[in-house]
Amino acid sequence: MKNDVLCPICEEGLLKVQNETSSVEYKGESGEVPFTFCVCESCGIETVRPQDAKSNKRAFLEYKKSVDGLLSYSEVKRIRNKYGLKQADACRLFGGGPNAFTKYEHSDVAQSEAMDSLLRLIDKNEYAFWDLVEIKGLSGLAAHQIKKQTYSAPTGTLPEYEATDKVISIARGRKENTVSRKKIRVDNLESFDNWGIMQNG
Repeated sequence: MKNDVLCPICEEGLLKVQNETSSVEYKGESGEVPFTFCVCESCGIETVRPQDAKSNKRAFLEYKKSVDGLLSYSEVKRIRNKYGLKQADACRLFGGGPNAFTKYEHSDVAQSEAMDSLLRLIDKNEYAFWDLVEIKGLSGLAAHQIKKQTYSAPTGTLPEYEATDKVISIARGRKENTVSRKKIRVDNLESFDNWGIMQNG
């Protein structure tokens, strides 16, 4: 068959891929990680192909990152995608080298504690992300996301409510804050429940 590989030892049997878990220890912590290898149908020898070795190395690195309290490769990718950044753009904005995020997201290299902390910060605080964009002068990297904030109606009499739209825009390398206020009279609960403010930031 197309994917069959002849055993490099006996040169008679075919190698069959096996997927198991392997017990590992790191910094005094014990755990299980997936481990891929091949077994010859004829001589029974176990061998690890180059692609298996790479996969096993990545699995162990992810385990080490979990012990060290670092973000997983999928979490790094999620945060980057949250702001619509390409991997190259993320490298320009956050640093780490021209191919840093490609390596982070393929579990080839673990991000530093400083990089990990920065990613956690901008994941929780969107303003921190846009401050960094402004500092680096990279306002063209991603489009600002607009969030819709819906207000719940209180019980009882509905007075006039004052709503505030806060618009954060990044333009020409600087932050412009525009605050507008308006009073809204709500006559019934249904219309109030369906009403929302489009808020940038």
